[in-house]
Amino acid sequence: MSFREELRRQFAAESESDAVGRIRFYAASLNILGGIFAFALILLMVGGRLSWAAAPGCVLLIAGGAWGVVVQLTRDVFAGRRRLWWAWGCTFLGVLEIVAVANLAS
Repeated sequence: MSFREELRRQFAAESESDAVGRIRFYAASLNILGGIFAFALILLMVGGRLSWAAAPGCVLLIAGGAWGVVVQLTRDVFAGRRRLWWAWGCTFLGVLEIVAVANLAS
């Protein structure tokens, strides 16, 4: 079996290896970390150090963290991968919005 065939077999949803499953699990953990970071940003907004215009980005980060929890609890590989895309999308857009607000406010 060639390297390419072995790689395809390990990444295929039907025969996903444990290592690839762990990568998916850790990627979801990064989204959860982003959700925790959003709660810290909310405290900064309450304290007046960050503009409330960043609130939609915080909501997106929290949504990404919630999707990350769902990905970690999902045992179905197809559904887990699809939900991981939603989690990363929410997290990316949330970070993008917060960075844009922080740069425009300063």
